[in-house]
This record gives sequence, structure tokens and C-alpha cells, in this order.
Amino acid sequence: MRMKKNKLVFSIDQIGIVVKDIHKAINFYSSNFGIGPFHEYETFVPDLIVRGQVSPSKTKFAFAQVGKIQLELIQNIEGDNIYSEFLKNKGEGLHHRAMCVDDVEKEVAKWEKNGVSVLQKGRASGVNWAYMDTESIGGVIIEIIPKRH
Repeated sequence: MRMKKNKLVFSIDQIGIVVKDIHKAINFYSSNFGIGPFHEYETFVPDLIVRGQVSPSKTKFAFAQVGKIQLELIQNIEGDNIYSEFLKNKGEGLHHRAMCVDDVEKEVAKWEKNGVSVLQKGRASGVNWAYMDTESIGGVIIEIIPKRH
């Protein structure tokens, strides 16, 4: 959340979709919409923080550009996190939209100062991120990620 004269200003830099089978989803988006190439990776975050508690987690991700917006597919492999919760409670679908910022910690502090708490945060491969608890406010979770340089 960037403040500008007491108004929230944001961008949509990424759309995140939780899926049961990442390869099936990649095939769907590639064959039906021509999206790709997808870049896949798997990560284990031993110190993932979910609602203030440590919850080790292994997740598969696949990324592709769709114009100026990055499409992120997410498949939870193991651990309790907001992806596994989403899949259990809602099934596959749109999970979050992300905004890229210069400093994730500073941005998170602004959100928290305005009464929005962190749902999940972590760090992998030198990159940190945070999901803010905005679903009940705006209908979708907002992720704060660093700008890609």
C-alpha cells in the first residue's frame, strides 16, 4: 500500500493462482491461451511464517509473463500455509494479486500501521515477500514482492 494524500495506490504486477497439479495447469494455460514459456521451480522454506507461527513448507511455482503482468501458478507440496488453506476451503483458483515495491519490509510496516496484518511471509533464494490479510476487505489477498530489476 503506497500512501498518496491518504489514498491507497497500488499496481497489479502479478496474479497468483493456486492449483492441484502445476503441470496440468501449465498445459491448460499454454495450449488454450498460448501463455508461456513457464519457468518452474520448487522451494522449501523451513522458517515460513503463517499467521505468526513457523510452518515449514515446500511449494512448486511456475511463472510466465502475460503482457506486463506475471502469472504465477502455485502447487503446495507439503506443509500448512495459505495455499493449502485456500485449496481446502475454496479449491483451485485466483489466490492473490501482487504488487512490486522497492522495499518489502517498509511496505509491510505501512500496511500494519494501517491495521492490515500479515497472513504469511517468508524468504527464499534471497527474495522476501509478504501476503497481507486483505481478503475480507477487498475480496482478494494482496502480496507484496520486490521489484524485479
